[in-house]
Amino acid sequence: MYNNHMEKEQKNTLITFLYLLLFYLACKFLPFEKIPGPNFVAPLLQALVLLGILIFVLLEEKKCQIPRKEGAQNPFLSFPLFLICFSNLLYLLCFQIAPSKAVDVPLFLSETLVTFFSITIEELLFRSLLFPFFQSLIQGKYSDELSILVSSACFSLMHAINFIGNAPLSVLMQMGYTLFLGVVLASITLYHKRGIYLAISFHFFFNFINSDLINALFSYQINLNYVLFNLTFGVIALLYLFFLYHRHQKGNENVTGHRN
Repeated sequence: MYNNHMEKEQKNTLITFLYLLLFYLACKFLPFEKIPGPNFVAPLLQALVLLGILIFVLLEEKKCQIPRKEGAQNPFLSFPLFLICFSNLLYLLCFQIAPSKAVDVPLFLSETLVTFFSITIEELLFRSLLFPFFQSLIQGKYSDELSILVSSACFSLMHAINFIGNAPLSVLMQMGYTLFLGVVLASITLYHKRGIYLAISFHFFFNFINSDLINALFSYQINLNYVLFNLTFGVIALLYLFFLYHRHQKGNENVTGHRN
């Protein structure tokens, strides 16, 4: 009886994820740039559409009843990972690249709203729906680890939509770092109680500082120094992630020992 119920919930969760994802991606093809008026109007209208989608996603996400695993680590332990949210800014400072643009405040604020609503939708879809789906589907000793990797790969593949209208090399690079980012976000979600809120915060600051803020202030080129600098931050973050993983595993062993 329980297995039949779980299979039904798994099916419902997957269907919900897929149609919400298609709904969200379809929004990206709406011709907001053709809307007449000041340049901040298009992203502002896009933000309003995304807000409507976010509300819909929240309502649908509440209906899904697959149990969500949560760790008990102190959320502050994940704060060092936030350092990679500043990697581009630190690169520009280290190589003494000065701001060269004047910020268009209305446009910047509108695009920030787009970023916030977009990343919140993505976190709810991939970390609050798809990740628990794989956790319930994949059985065995390493179910959590495999669920992190598979859900992160799906998150990375979602960005393949950017091949439409963008340089292939830049999209491949984006898919590479979003795979790593997905692992970080899924791990944060798993290791902490209500970790989804920490994952949303991390994802927002990553996109806002590394992309929105930097692009609004600076002009720079992606070269070998840029790639190596960011890879260094990625390796450091990965090593720290292993530390959090070890603590999580040790905590699970202690809980199992107490139960026995």
